[in-house]
Amino acid sequence: MWSTIRRTGSEGAVRQRRRGRTALTTIALSALVLGGSLGVPATASAADDAPFITGPSDADLVAVLSGVNNKSGGPGTQFWWNHTNLTVAVTAAPEASPDGVRALRNAVATWSGVLARRLPMVSLVDVTGTGRSRAADIVVHYVPHAGGVAWGGNATCGSQHCSNVIIKSEEPPGGPYPDFDNLRIYRMGLHELGHALGLGHASPLNTSTDIMAYGWANVTVDPLTGNYLYDYRTPILSDCDIAGIAAAFAWALNGEAPHPATVAFVTC
Repeated sequence: MWSTIRRTGSEGAVRQRRRGRTALTTIALSALVLGGSLGVPATASAADDAPFITGPSDADLVAVLSGVNNKSGGPGTQFWWNHTNLTVAVTAAPEASPDGVRALRNAVATWSGVLARRLPMVSLVDVTGTGRSRAADIVVHYVPHAGGVAWGGNATCGSQHCSNVIIKSEEPPGGPYPDFDNLRIYRMGLHELGHALGLGHASPLNTSTDIMAYGWANVTVDPLTGNYLYDYRTPILSDCDIAGIAAAFAWALNGEAPHPATVAFVTC
């Protein structure tokens, strides 16, 4: 059975930063999960220049997909892994730009570094272009003209595999639009890889700037022209996202046999 997380249009441009300690009382987290940070701290001065910032989330919660989808006690549950050493490969359509592919591989490298620093029991290794790429746990397909108009990605993951993560970069009608560039591809890659790692969406979906929400790239429609209006903000790869992945891999952290998450979300 398959399940899909799709990115759709969103409205609203209000961001409220709510700082607080990430809470996950049902899982024994090590200090490595919530201690330290990677990248740029979540400060206003850094937000204008950084591809992402780190620190507390401005979301209320982040969903954990295996906890949401677990209806069978494990077998067939979507978006969960029974091993912690994950591999990922990036494939590209013939018309895809090398810079776009590089942006997605940079997104892989970012998650790999974040996990190594914050949750070292879980690893993400880029096997693109190697003999291991065909059997990768996660496959990211960069298909610029994959269709759709408002957003540019979706992740379709089964149980123990996520071979259909799609990223598109074609502009919707009414362009050219500002910031439809490789940074946008990179950020979409971070979001969709978060799903592949087991994260659902952050809530409130349309106003939070957590990388797992939509508020960092709000889109509205001009009522006069029908064109899309984009309002970009710097996303937060947050402590709450790390706690959500820890919840997805709680079995490994606690020395248990593999099983889906026992919680449907973590609070931020």
